[in-house]
Amino acid sequence: MLTVAEGKARLLSGRIVDSDSPEWAHECLARHIFNLPRLKDRRAFLYGEIDAKGVARGGLLQKRGPAAVARMEATLMELYHEREAREQLVRELRQNLEPVPA
Repeated sequence: MLTVAEGKARLLSGRIVDSDSPEWAHECLARHIFNLPRLKDRRAFLYGEIDAKGVARGGLLQKRGPAAVARMEATLMELYHEREAREQLVRELRQNLEPVPA
């Protein structure tokens, strides 16, 4: 869950860091990518776009390299699993709130 207070931020791992830390900046960027509306946009952000010559241009891969992309992919998977767990909890809560047949 995204939490920021008094210059501190809680990471996905639960660890508290300064809100100006590189770890927090990484997670914010991951959330931005995760919330892009289309898969095509998320892939372009990570890997760049193919130009007329068939070469990938831009994207995190060109700017920061394969290690940064691998780290971002791992964080994106964490965000995905967090969302799935939250949605499952909501489904279970709604199921428990349904009226019991008389």
